[in-house]
Amino acid sequence: MSVFNCVWYYTDFQDGFQTYRALQDEPTLISALVQISALSLVCNAAGDGLRDHAWTEPELRKLEADMASVRVWQDYRRAFSSERGFGNWCGDLLVGPSSGERTNMVSGLGATSPNYPGIPLVFVPRRIFRDNQLRENQNFDELVARASEDGSRFDPDGPNPSSAENLNGLFEPYYYFLFRLSAPVFSEVGNRFVQLQTQLDELRLACALERFWLVHGAFPEKLTELVPDFIAGLPEDTFSRRQLIYRRQDGGTFLLYGVGKNRVDDGGGIDPKLGERKQPDDVWLYAPPPK
Repeated sequence: MSVFNCVWYYTDFQDGFQTYRALQDEPTLISALVQISALSLVCNAAGDGLRDHAWTEPELRKLEADMASVRVWQDYRRAFSSERGFGNWCGDLLVGPSSGERTNMVSGLGATSPNYPGIPLVFVPRRIFRDNQLRENQNFDELVARASEDGSRFDPDGPNPSSAENLNGLFEPYYYFLFRLSAPVFSEVGNRFVQLQTQLDELRLACALERFWLVHGAFPEKLTELVPDFIAGLPEDTFSRRQLIYRRQDGGTFLLYGVGKNRVDDGGGIDPKLGERKQPDDVWLYAPPPK
């Protein structure tokens, strides 16, 4: 059951979609995460209706157009670019005060970690803070470059030599201790954007599949049968850069999924011991139940 209580009216869907629109110009990473959550919930609510064949054909057209209008990679570029600005502001705060003032300022903000015992910030030279800040900026440049400047394409495997995983030897992981504290968060957020794009594409295809079902009384053998009458073109799986995987199944249902961040086709199975975002494949969960 979704938070929208399975109300399958287009006006209700639009109310939820408005949460995403209201945050489109907010220049913070946390706002982007709220957008991702809002869109995911909206997709789940729409999926509830698709599972039960509750949407009308005109509503399905509008739903598909709404999801096609979302510019995930533009949101990605804005979020990461603005977060770099925030990181530089924090870096300047650390460098500006005296070492004693710096220690007092960050002592209550979790700036120490069990991974870095015995590093009192009072003894950390300003040069180290600046080098950590530089490394973080280089990392942001590489992450932002994964999305094209016009926001139309994304390469999840774009080069990222400045990542925390590429800190070498015994010295660098400790020298860049501040960078190491923040870097894993940005990698995870990047995956959240990719998973959202997959979910939006799967919803678009599910709407087209439902419109096909309304006309023919069955789902197609292949996704290519949807083009161009039910969808203008087939979206690509961001991770595999190939068509999303689709199989018509017995009982009037289908299986639709992307390969997930491991880039391996694991058959579209669901592991009940794993959470939704940790499944090996990105599976569309709202196909109609088999009869």
